[in-house]
Amino acid sequence: MNSPSPESPRKRTRRAPTGSFLYDRILPIVFIFLALVMIALVLIAAGVLLGIVRYR
Repeated sequence: MNSPSPESPRKRTRRAPTGSFLYDRILPIVFIFLALVMIALVLIAAGVLLGIVRYR
């Protein structure tokens, strides 16, 4: 049985262009904002499950 030949290792290069405003500024802010929204939703859901937050 033939095993596939191992691929040559890629060089560690940055895929985003250097000095890109989108990748250096905008995306990290968006990811942090989305993480905060997710944490808030989890806390609200836990509050509803524990009876701290009234639902209906």
